Order: sequence, then C-alpha cells, then structure tokens
Amino acid sequence: MNQLDIVAFAWMTDEEDRARQDRASWWENRRSLLARYVRNLADGIDRTLTVPHRKVLLTNRMDWFGEFADRYLLLEMQPRFKRITNKFIAYDPAYPISERMILTDLDMVFIRNWDELADYDGPLIMNHTGGQRCWFRWSPGGGFIMTNRRTDLFERITRPLYEDAQAVYRRCRCRERYWFARQIGRRRIDYWQQRYPDAIGSFKKDIRRRARRISDFSILWFHGEPRPHNAPEVAHFWEPEPAAGGQDSIQPGG
Repeated sequence: MNQLDIVAFAWMTDEEDRARQDRASWWENRRSLLARYVRNLADGIDRTLTVPHRKVLLTNRMDWFGEFADRYLLLEMQPRFKRITNKFIAYDPAYPISERMILTDLDMVFIRNWDELADYDGPLIMNHTGGQRCWFRWSPGGGFIMTNRRTDLFERITRPLYEDAQAVYRRCRCRERYWFARQIGRRRIDYWQQRYPDAIGSFKKDIRRRARRISDFSILWFHGEPRPHNAPEVAHFWEPEPAAGGQDSIQPGG
C-alpha cells in the first residue's frame, strides 16, 4: 500500500485590512496563533494515530515553520486563489505527495485512536455537512478528506481552477463542499459519518447543538465558529500543555 500522507495548509498574507470574504485564511495576520495550530495538529495526530504516515505542510512562509521541519515535509506554495480554493492544488501531480492522502484542516481535534479511518481503501471520503445526522441526503463537507487516488482528482478539482479561477469561485462560492458536490457528485462520495459512525463529530452540530459527548468521537471537526482555541471543552485534547510564546496576535514580521 502507498505511504499515507496527511496534508495541511498554513498560509498568510500581509494585508491587514482586506474584507473577510477576500481573505486567504481565517487566521490572517495572527502568526503565533497559526504556529499553535500547526504544532497542535502534529501533536494530536502523533498522539492518536499508529498507522505509519508522513505529515506534509504547504505554506508560503517557509522561514516561519523551519522549527517543524522534523515533523512535517515543508512544501512551498503561494495563496494565489480565494480562500479555501487554494487547497485544491493538493491534487496537482506536481507536488510530491502520495496518492494515498488525507487533506486535513488545521483545526481538527483528535480525541482517541483513529487507525481504522486511516485504513480506508476507497477512492474518496469526506465529512457529511450535517455531522452525525443525515437529514434527507448525504452532502459533502470539507475538513478531513481522504483519497487513495489523489491525482485522479486533478482534472475535475484542480485544473478548472488553473484555467478559470473566477468561474470556479462563482460555481463553488469558495467552498469545498459545493465544488466536490458539483464536480464529483454527492452519491459518488463516501462519508465518514456513514461508513464509520461516531468516528468524526461536528463540534458545532453534534457537541454544541445535539449535546453529544466529546468522548463519543475519535475526531472533532471544527467548521466555523468557535475555533478550538476558543472552545474550552476541547482544551485538554487540543493543547494539553500551555502554548509557548505569548500572545496570538503578533503581526507578520513581528
């Protein structure tokens, strides 16, 4: 079986006054907060996963993340596109990433062992937007996407972005879930919550809205507010030890 690569993105821009809808990332201009997320992601994965893997970080701030070179393969990228659509480049065969890939957001929180999920052997699996409740149909959500055929997705997910980014923005509204639903089809995607019940929970929907216990899940998916650093319920799992380095609002270059 191919090596498992767990891939994340950490990019920042220098503009401090851009409108939110044009920001490249939600941690814009908060350097030490971003570093906490990069560190805690690696810690969480290493604490809860025994399946052999490599962690990969794509960033436009290579100099900022040198301290993590022993934990991540650092790959340089530039946030040329709007918001989450920058992550579509992960399927580009130009990057030295395994065909067997998990693309994770930085704000996933790992609760307990999830080796079973890493053994998924299908073509594509994603979160369901409704968390553990499917409602009327299964619909894709981002956050934690796994494929065993990474570059097979290039033509449908990435190439259109390279050819006409504005058209992609209009069609997907800068959301992974809309783009995958359009380009792949809801029924052609596997869902963690369907295939592995209670493995991945939505913090917003399953924990806060439906009052499920954190211990019910192996991984918690944070999509929208609050983020893990503002959710005291998960502090023990997200950051067991106090973060070093002071305030989380240091400006780039500070």
